[in-house]
Amino acid sequence: MKLQELRAEAATTIVPTGLLVEQLFERMLAATSAASNTMRIRKRSAKIVVGKIGHLRVQGITFSQLADLLDQLAAGGTKPNILLQVHAVLRKAFGFAIEREVIAKDPTTKLKRPKVTPKQIDPFTIEEVLAIRAAAVKERMGFAMETLFLTGLRQGELFGLKWQDVDWQARRLKVVRQALWLDDGMKIVPVKSKSSNRTLPISDDLYGVLNARSRKAREEGFDGEDDFVFPTQTGAPFNATTFREKAWSRTLGNAGVRYRGGHHARHSFATFMLQAGVPVQVVSALLGHSSPTITLKTYAHVLPRADHAAMASLETLIGCSAVATRTSKIVENPAKAG
Repeated sequence: MKLQELRAEAATTIVPTGLLVEQLFERMLAATSAASNTMRIRKRSAKIVVGKIGHLRVQGITFSQLADLLDQLAAGGTKPNILLQVHAVLRKAFGFAIEREVIAKDPTTKLKRPKVTPKQIDPFTIEEVLAIRAAAVKERMGFAMETLFLTGLRQGELFGLKWQDVDWQARRLKVVRQALWLDDGMKIVPVKSKSSNRTLPISDDLYGVLNARSRKAREEGFDGEDDFVFPTQTGAPFNATTFREKAWSRTLGNAGVRYRGGHHARHSFATFMLQAGVPVQVVSALLGHSSPTITLKTYAHVLPRADHAAMASLETLIGCSAVATRTSKIVENPAKAG
């Protein structure tokens, strides 16, 4: 039965109850299932809501109260992505209340999705990447840093790699799992979406990095098919937070490079690809985006350079003789000619 039909039917079957918002969220979280990272985000967002209105009765909640909640969070400096997550969990919880016939009217129906201005990415320059790679030689996790720049992997995907994912002969790298650190500890789970499950080509540069790492892994005793490519000294998956706060931060400092998080290696990979004229669809697939539209929205500002390169290529193919003829007749300022 569709949610709209449930709402209509529920209007005549609602029984008064003293159920509180806090209790509703507890029941919703217990009754729903999702990927580990999604559940972590829902629990964090639910905690924010419960801290504000958890003591109120569900059947008395109005649209205005929820709109005010979002406004207060925004005014208090809550980050835009957190606001979006709070909005989503409110929709989820009160949709659950409709399904369970706790309420007849969903107060989130007209609740507008918070407007978020996307932050412009800040990729590393080629010179910075070279400096980071040179400094990374001193780090045990240096091979991991180089791999980030050469693959565009998310950090969870990087630390979820196992040697069984490396096809040396075909020179292909499978991305099928990720390492996530949740409230209850580290979990190894499938990558977050169908598009994230992908196979990447291993370039000569990446082949050299992985080959060097495999020799080191053999010395450490972590070179089995089921061993992680970039483990801790005990063989466990490396903690992304520890990686970022220690090895990554230290390496950027030693390289004399302004600090940006590890995810900017992914942004740099995509930027270099697009500026080199690689089609957006190809870059999107390499990044594991669900759609080229996401890639376009994120990296639109680097595309003009790729566009110029594309036009130059077209000129080479079909316009050489015509361009040569016209070039000799070009007027510096057409507006003043004649």
